[in-house]
Amino acid sequence: MSTLSKRRSVAVLGSGLLRDVPILLLSRQFDRVYLYDLQHLASVRLWARLNRLADLDFQTRDLSGVEQLREKPGVQPRPLNFLNDIPELDLVISANLLSQIGVGIGRMAAADTTLPGDASPRLIAAHVEGLKSLTCPSLLLTDRSYEVLDKSGRVLERDDLMKGVELPPSGREWSWTVAPYGELSPDYQAVHQVASIRINAS
Repeated sequence: MSTLSKRRSVAVLGSGLLRDVPILLLSRQFDRVYLYDLQHLASVRLWARLNRLADLDFQTRDLSGVEQLREKPGVQPRPLNFLNDIPELDLVISANLLSQIGVGIGRMAAADTTLPGDASPRLIAAHVEGLKSLTCPSLLLTDRSYEVLDKSGRVLERDDLMKGVELPPSGREWSWTVAPYGELSPDYQAVHQVASIRINAS
């Protein structure tokens, strides 16, 4: 935010329970905060009202692009095109959403013959391309991959959550122990690799 010359509107993609972004700071710094997700619980909206965050604009929207892909499987979806219609947009934050699109759509494609088999990588790529096409800066926060390790450090399971899609260079990467030893099993832990990527930043 400190690099922005203007702070009028910010859009948060995958806002969910408002735990993955500093929502109070965004509310103080921007005139308008647009929050996009499949749903926002009544408790989240109530919390915003109780904290008098009148500049929060809750929007229900499927950000994956799966319906566009289902309707026109031969055309690359553009699920983020709507962002171009937001007035005075100075920043977009994609918050821990991209890997969920990949995993969720992969499960859907396995059970739904109306979706192409490459639905996951195509929709991941569409999300990244949508952020790149914006005229304002964006910040992509996402899990890139995960490993399940036993106590000796041996990798029991590994997966690329980006499904082979190449991401822009990351500013920071770190390991996040999603499930430490004892949470799922006393014998193994699950560790995700997370990236913070600035796109179109000056």
